[in-house]
Amino acid sequence: SPAPAPGPPPASSDPDPQALAKSYLAIPGVAASGWTLSCLTSPSSTSKPPSLKASLLAVLRKVSDEPWSWPYVEPVSRTDAPTYYDIIKNPVDLDTMEKRVRKGGHYGSKSSLLADLKLMAENCKTFNPWEEGGANNAYWDTAVALEEFLRTNEFLFVDS
Repeated sequence: SPAPAPGPPPASSDPDPQALAKSYLAIPGVAASGWTLSCLTSPSSTSKPPSLKASLLAVLRKVSDEPWSWPYVEPVSRTDAPTYYDIIKNPVDLDTMEKRVRKGGHYGSKSSLLADLKLMAENCKTFNPWEEGGANNAYWDTAVALEEFLRTNEFLFVDS
């Protein structure tokens, strides 16, 4: 008897949409850029990327999850650093950035968020200059780690 004619595989071998979506989320950068399981499995949203707001919040979460992010979580305390606001004229921190994103209107692009993240690192280095054996070197080191994170995760800041 002749072999069956080639054709599409039986319906039972179609990939499971949930499993397929989970495999997409495992690709580096997909979840970090704001995609979620529901975005990928909902028929109405699979063709459009996450909103700018969702993407920016995802980036901020990713930064906040880093072990070196502790100095950037909230505004610098005047009690802890009384001269900070005399030296740093444009202070910025993760909490302030998140509030700006949620309110809307401040960040019109991913690159504008990147500019504030770079400013945050520069502010830290300006206020805590590195010195041989210096007490503030831990702060300097976090700024260097933030800058390295921004360099190695450039794809998070590409505006579409």
